[in-house]
Amino acid sequence: MSSDFTSHSGSGTRKFIKPSFSYLIEKKRDGGEFNEDEIRFIVDSILDEELPDFQLSALAMAVYFKGMSAQETATFAEEMMLSGEVVDLGRISRPKIAKYSTGGVGDKTSLVLPPLAAACGVCMPCINGVDEDFVITAVEKLESIPGFRADLPLKQFVEQLV
Repeated sequence: MSSDFTSHSGSGTRKFIKPSFSYLIEKKRDGGEFNEDEIRFIVDSILDEELPDFQLSALAMAVYFKGMSAQETATFAEEMMLSGEVVDLGRISRPKIAKYSTGGVGDKTSLVLPPLAAACGVCMPCINGVDEDFVITAVEKLESIPGFRADLPLKQFVEQLV
């Protein structure tokens, strides 16, 4: 984990030396604060499956016990957001909320909350991932209804929200 890459954040281009995962775990364990490059590296390592599960667990535990600053949290949230496709819902003037569910036993909330939110005039786009083999998602439950479509093209999905 000692190779480097060019970082383009901020005003100039600079080199970022990749720290070891152990260093990052120890830094947070000892109460340190991650900088933007370290958070970007952590997110990329998780998404690229380069951060081993046992070290990810240790990092999560360190964050749990030591917390994250507002800046760390904002940077982490932005990096996670930018790791996928970002849908611009700016033209929707109604209040917008989001809920993510991993499924689980029952998972009644994900089936009830969107219609209730819509009845109250709140836009609640439901985007659901099916990454887990052992979880039956709300979408999979809804797909058992004849005629229900969960695979809308992005443009049609956004049009239904407006």
